Amino acid sequence: MKASLILVHSDTDFTRHMQHYLSLQGYEVETAATGQECLEKLAIQKTTPKIAAVELELQQMHNDTTPLSKEIFERHHIPVVFITRRQDPQVIEELTDKCAYGLLDQSVAASPSGISSLESALRLYRAEHRHKSTEEKYRFFFNNIPIAAVVSDKKYTVQEWNSSAEDLFGYRRKEAIGQNLIQLLSSEKNDKQPGELQSFLLTSLENRKKSHNYNYDRSKDGRNIFCEWYDLPYRHNGKAYILSVAKDITEEQQLLDELRDTVIEKEFLLRETNHRVKNSLNMINSLISLKTANIEAQSAFADLKGKIQALSSLYEKLHQNSDATEIDLQQYVEELLHSLFSTFADYPIELQADLQGISIDPDTAISIGLIINEIATNAIKHGFKPEEDSWFRVHLDTSNQGSLLVLSVSNSGHPLPRELAIGSTDTLGMRLIQTLVDQLQGSLELSREPQPVFTIRFPRKP
Repeated sequence: MKASLILVHSDTDFTRHMQHYLSLQGYEVETAATGQECLEKLAIQKTTPKIAAVELELQQMHNDTTPLSKEIFERHHIPVVFITRRQDPQVIEELTDKCAYGLLDQSVAASPSGISSLESALRLYRAEHRHKSTEEKYRFFFNNIPIAAVVSDKKYTVQEWNSSAEDLFGYRRKEAIGQNLIQLLSSEKNDKQPGELQSFLLTSLENRKKSHNYNYDRSKDGRNIFCEWYDLPYRHNGKAYILSVAKDITEEQQLLDELRDTVIEKEFLLRETNHRVKNSLNMINSLISLKTANIEAQSAFADLKGKIQALSSLYEKLHQNSDATEIDLQQYVEELLHSLFSTFADYPIELQADLQGISIDPDTAISIGLIINEIATNAIKHGFKPEEDSWFRVHLDTSNQGSLLVLSVSNSGHPLPRELAIGSTDTLGMRLIQTLVDQLQGSLELSREPQPVFTIRFPRKP
């Protein structure tokens, strides 16, 4: 059988002839003489017909309110083709808004031409149904993804605004639709004015076919939110649109600023040893531990505690050494990593450290300590496979008659993802490592497989 069909016609001779012809063509045919009979049969049938062929003159139901075709289409999701003997031009106008998928001349209905009209109507309905289903699916994804998403026209006039955008910026969808996105979220904390920013973004989209930027956005309640934006242009039905997604990175930016102010900037690395500084750092760690009683908070502050421990270890070495200008790098790194692994790893990790008995200045030591701490922390989180033997290796060598230091840091476990790039702005860890390498005036090479290997070359201070 090609498809099941319900034929609704008041002429019994025509119905008998049409049913016989359609059956010969492979159709399973159910018949009805009135619209009411049609609806009653559809209500009790276990298998719903794929298409309905309805006499045009039966279109208006006896209650004179709802057209039969609309009842069939909306209640049972069956496309309707009308059958009529009429030849007047007005018949086409009468089919408007009546859920019609075709018009069949009754005189040639029982012919290949009639079969072709039925099959064309069925194909049209199926194509529309697939399109509607796909549109509904993607609209569901768009509205429910946990990230702010906005669709604008080519001038950044908002066309769509999902629920996450409502949550982040405070504007309801109906408030945002039709507004200029750049002006709607404009914040005085940005360097660029709205018009200047829009011009910059459109130029980027035109030249690079995408845009990635960071800027402040002002929410409806007046808060300034630091956001990371990705813009992607696309075309739909011949029109140009821009898909924009935004992520709130206010907390990450604040943490990065704190790290730059307290760790990376040179004034943080005090040359004079002070036992009180070490005690103060330990007190901070204790306070963080007291304030992070739940597991989620402990995980969130684990990286920060590791960095503070790196500083605390350095000040301990400076306090113990009579010469505060030199640090035994081997001892410093070993103690730092033993403390890190014992605190944050639930399984044994073999430490292989060979730093050639080299001593370096405190500025360089703290940069190296933070780099190693960041790589080791990432290895604990994402690299090691607890079911396998885990190892972490640090090796330092010299070249160019000792003027250049070569630090190699590697670990067992998973290889690094291929999409992770040196200097990537997408991950705070890689940005911090690259910043620290730049602080050393060095270069960074990254091998991803079979295990991750970070190779850092930097000049040795005289």
